[in-house]
Amino acid sequence: MKTHQLKTTSNDFSNIEKEARKLVGSHQNLVLLAWWDSQRRTGGPQEACSDETAACVASYADGHGSSHRVTVNGGTYDLFYGSPSGNYAELDREMVAAVHQHAQESSFDNVQGG
Repeated sequence: MKTHQLKTTSNDFSNIEKEARKLVGSHQNLVLLAWWDSQRRTGGPQEACSDETAACVASYADGHGSSHRVTVNGGTYDLFYGSPSGNYAELDREMVAAVHQHAQESSFDNVQGG
């Protein structure tokens, strides 16, 4: 899997995904297979990674034909693209963007203290 580094000032997931797609080559027949948001500790596809861990997302992407990983701003996001074969959960860009739009970072803080 080829890893690409993307630095961006955008906070909008839709714009970030568009920039990542350009980086991997929008002319290729690639789909967004999986994603991970390290700040919100969430990712997808949620159907396959119900426990929502970075390892699950990376394993899912690798096992379903991911050929490109885009690491955004040093690991804020990881986006996995590939030309999958077989059964996979194609991610709906609008659904992914909605998760990011409605999720408040403070909602994911550890409320137990430490």
